[in-house]
Amino acid sequence: MQLTSSNGDRLGADNVVILVSDGYSDVQEGETASATAAERLKAAGVTVYTVAVSDSSNLMELNAVNSDPDPEHLYELGLETAVQQTADLLLDQLCQ
Repeated sequence: MQLTSSNGDRLGADNVVILVSDGYSDVQEGETASATAAERLKAAGVTVYTVAVSDSSNLMELNAVNSDPDPEHLYELGLETAVQQTADLLLDQLCQ
């Protein structure tokens, strides 16, 4: 894992990963690989946010990746949605 002190991790600082996705996992790796990697991160105390940039996403798959509760850690950015509005929501959540 990259979130270690030898890679710049700071003691006492929250570890956060933001996954920006088109809403579907890679065809070759499949959703199991994504969920397994996310579970390892979450087990290590990392908070995982998902940002879906798509007009139709696999919400079940994304919710398996992001931290709980799902509504606080999943952001859907439709192709017509204002990028600034979504960025503001995400930054508000991260800076609480």
